[in-house]
Amino acid sequence: MKIMHQTIAAGAVAFAALMFTTGCDTPVSGAQAGAATANSVGTFFTNATGDPDIGAEFGTMSGLAAEAVVGEINKMQRAKLAANSPRTLRRIEHNDDVARQERRVAKAHREHKEHKEETASSEKVAAPTALSVDDVKALTAAGVKKDAIIQEMKQSKAVYHQSDISKVQGANPPVDPEVVSYMQKGAS
Repeated sequence: MKIMHQTIAAGAVAFAALMFTTGCDTPVSGAQAGAATANSVGTFFTNATGDPDIGAEFGTMSGLAAEAVVGEINKMQRAKLAANSPRTLRRIEHNDDVARQERRVAKAHREHKEHKEETASSEKVAAPTALSVDDVKALTAAGVKKDAIIQEMKQSKAVYHQSDISKVQGANPPVDPEVVSYMQKGAS
């Protein structure tokens, strides 16, 4: 029983750490944070207890909680984007839908492969919409952290030109140098 209490306490600490590190990073829904948390916590409890059912139960509960917490934390950023740059918010939401669709298709493909079935995916995955310089500026103005902005640029498969980079270097509020550096890596 003592081991179970220690395991639960360690899991709670891990969950709290995940919430504080993922909290304000992205203006999108908490679904991605919830999935990551569920996977991490579920694996932790499965390994700690040796019981995959306990791992799945704790993973599911923590994933749902993470999704709710992260969604609430990002409510202000979402509202700020909706008010100041609704186009940016629509692009991010579209790209999140595309990413979810890609994961769903990949999961179906893996499941078919596990059952040694032929896979002929009839589901077409939409293309993401590249984030523009104005979108990067809007995310910065909404208070989105640099890592989340870079992740959104990666997810959108954006490629920037040198003239785009010049536009963000003088932005107010200033765009984080790491975001500018990421833009320069793929610049043409």
